[in-house]
Amino acid sequence: MRIAVFTLLLLTNLSLYAQTFTGKVKGKKAELLVGASVVASTESKSTVAYCLTSDKGEYKLTIPKGKNPASITVSYIGYQKKTIPFADLKDGMTITLVEGGFKLKEVKIKAERIKSTGDTLTYSVAGFRQGQDRSIADVIAKMPGLEVKADGKVEYQGTPINKFYIEGLDLMGSQYGVANQNISADKIKSVQVLENHQSVKSLRGVAFSEQAALNLVLKDDAKAVWTGTADIGLGYGDDFLYDCRLMGMRFNKKYQTLMMYKNNNIGKQLDNEVLDLAALLKGRTGSESGFLSMMSVAAPDLADNRYTFNNSHLVAGNWLWKTGKDSELRVQGNGFIDKTDMQDYRSSTYLTLADMPVIVEEQNVSNTRSEWKGEANYQYNGSKSFIKNNLKGYIDFNKSVGTMMYNGQRADMMVKPHKRSITEDFQMSHTTAKGNIYNIDSYWTYSYLPGQLLTIGGMTERLNLGFFSTLNEIQYKLKVGRHYLNNELGVNYPLAELI
Repeated sequence: MRIAVFTLLLLTNLSLYAQTFTGKVKGKKAELLVGASVVASTESKSTVAYCLTSDKGEYKLTIPKGKNPASITVSYIGYQKKTIPFADLKDGMTITLVEGGFKLKEVKIKAERIKSTGDTLTYSVAGFRQGQDRSIADVIAKMPGLEVKADGKVEYQGTPINKFYIEGLDLMGSQYGVANQNISADKIKSVQVLENHQSVKSLRGVAFSEQAALNLVLKDDAKAVWTGTADIGLGYGDDFLYDCRLMGMRFNKKYQTLMMYKNNNIGKQLDNEVLDLAALLKGRTGSESGFLSMMSVAAPDLADNRYTFNNSHLVAGNWLWKTGKDSELRVQGNGFIDKTDMQDYRSSTYLTLADMPVIVEEQNVSNTRSEWKGEANYQYNGSKSFIKNNLKGYIDFNKSVGTMMYNGQRADMMVKPHKRSITEDFQMSHTTAKGNIYNIDSYWTYSYLPGQLLTIGGMTERLNLGFFSTLNEIQYKLKVGRHYLNNELGVNYPLAELI
């Protein structure tokens, strides 16, 4: 019994982590099969993970954490497909296929869905797109090994990507959700997955990455020309409903831009599209919130799009200039405005006898969010040196007002959790001819929170908070043979001040 319990706990624990299996695929005569397809699937035939064998006939299949495939299917042109239970797959296992032929009833020429070249997987959009897919995110979500989260974050084999390129340029930076959710799928020819992508050229072959990057390859008719999209959705139920989008974009080798305006009142969340996804992964959000926050009421546990009490507007502009062979300048700005009205009514009766006390509570809240961000990023990415300087600013005018009725007695409520912040992120790296590496990483942020709160008696309390923090690190890596000796010096300084 103890052995059974231990085995169950072990299997449960393993399912919480990504698993990687390597091995080879050969033919009956021991010949290596290059480009053979290895697919992990669930019982319902849904793809969990996918890979192609290398020029040495080797496969590397990574099962994302939390996924439990039922079978492994290996296929190669001219050979019979082979399916084995996932439980029988062992690390280092060689899978042998048997030659086999089949008669074609009809020949149709289609674009190759997935192509592997070195560390790059190229997914054909035409091979995965379905009729209902509008944005490129809809298609990416169907590609094996890729997943699009609710907040717009893209993961490959269970790990977040570290870059999102369009024609090889990083127009969107950490706010790639705008492009992912809004670029039409019919503008994209293919999606490339750059495995183990090291974005800093001077560190390639020196510092390795386990994260992948995505690159959107445009169709020819979408390059170096202005293209636009206008979607207008109107309706009427109990109230007038709308869901609209206007977008213009242009992409070429030296200049890229994407500008957009969206609005809706049908429950769609828009603020996720402009999240700083890279900063969230690093824990650098600059999201000091102080003591005050927007008001809320109790609500059923339903998806956001089931509520229709929002009134949201989003405007975003992104511009990138290629200033030199290895340098670029990116400027971004966006604003989010939303008004949400909420109501909560509760009645509590104590005991069930006549004339027993009844407590009636009614709460009405109106939340208005007005949030604005700006960012300027300069980057030099040479073969020996890397410099990046990122300056970001944020300001909001958020406000909550409402009333509470307690057995007929009214109380007014108001809170303004305003925030202003500025953040500077500087990185520099240099690799010497001998392979030694110098790194400087300096990050600081200052947040000012001039919050206001309506208190008892109609008085307004003002609470001014200031937060300053900085993280600084100098690192020197000395190469000794095939190894590195790391030397690090860092200074961290957090400060909160009541003004």
